[in-house]
Amino acid sequence: MCISQRCASRTPTLEVEISAPRIAATARENTISVLQRTLGLQLDLAPFYRLAKRHPRLLALVRPFIGMRPPRFPTLHEALVSAVACQQISLPLGIRLLNRLAEAYGIAVSRRRASRHAFPRPETLAQLKPVDLRTLGFSMQKARTVIGLSCLLIEGHLWPEDIENVDDAAIHNHLCAVTGVGPWTADYVFLRGLGRLNVFPVNDSGALNGIKAWLGIKYTPDSETTVPHPCSLAPLRWYDLLSLAASEAACTV
Repeated sequence: MCISQRCASRTPTLEVEISAPRIAATARENTISVLQRTLGLQLDLAPFYRLAKRHPRLLALVRPFIGMRPPRFPTLHEALVSAVACQQISLPLGIRLLNRLAEAYGIAVSRRRASRHAFPRPETLAQLKPVDLRTLGFSMQKARTVIGLSCLLIEGHLWPEDIENVDDAAIHNHLCAVTGVGPWTADYVFLRGLGRLNVFPVNDSGALNGIKAWLGIKYTPDSETTVPHPCSLAPLRWYDLLSLAASEAACTV
């Protein structure tokens, strides 16, 4: 699949090209569904932009990222495994582990003399032994967690069937009861897997440091903290502020 944006204006268009030896009749509908989920295409940013216009400092931070929406993984399994891989290490190292995982166990697709790999299926990872992932650079604890989560998923014990309708607290407690999954991992899955943007990842030190630097404060804010003007902007959600502040911090490194 190749995706490009046409017309960088207020009404941009995404152009999607699908290539395969055989394309199913449902390919179009499935592709649209995946893109809407992963790229947040159905998220209405207009209220947030109206809010930003009333606060010059916030607007200056928003402008370079006009049109950007909070991304999500295509599946909850990928969100979980990605979260585990990135636990307590830098993002570049976590991505390196995930690339190795995909190259070793994901389905390979060749296009224009280049090979790409899909993210491994839970059925594939569930059959592995911890030492298999250890050779890719995963710690033994992470390896056990990845395999265990994959087993729980294919056995139907990881998620309730109506997870989209289950409240945050219940899902958070359910996830944290799994060996190897803590609050940081659960919050990551909330944001990148379930798209619940009301969740504030209080255990993400990198994002919190970005917010502190942007706000010019010394204390560490959390979901119950009231931030100082000009950012105490109801109904600005904490994740919106988190994403923007973290993005600015990354750009200034």
